Amino acid sequence: MAKNPGRVGLAIKRISYQFQDTPLHRLMLGVVATAIDDLEKGNHPYASENQKRIGRQAKRYLLGEIIHAQLCGVDPEWIRDTLRTLGLLERA
Repeated sequence: MAKNPGRVGLAIKRISYQFQDTPLHRLMLGVVATAIDDLEKGNHPYASENQKRIGRQAKRYLLGEIIHAQLCGVDPEWIRDTLRTLGLLERA
């Protein structure tokens, strides 16, 4: 995954501290980080229809159980709160 500037990079950095430094946890973090990146790309004003579709899927994933985080003991609601604080998800 490429380095992400701005809010996306900050969100991923904040969330990454909750995952242990093991191969499994790094993989699970990668899945969550990709969803965050896809969400932001899908919201870009010049996003293609495919990017918008992937962004909608990422939003659905991030508003759901976020099973990859749960498997590592990371609370999905905490992730959503972090994303809302940074303006990447709408407030409920």
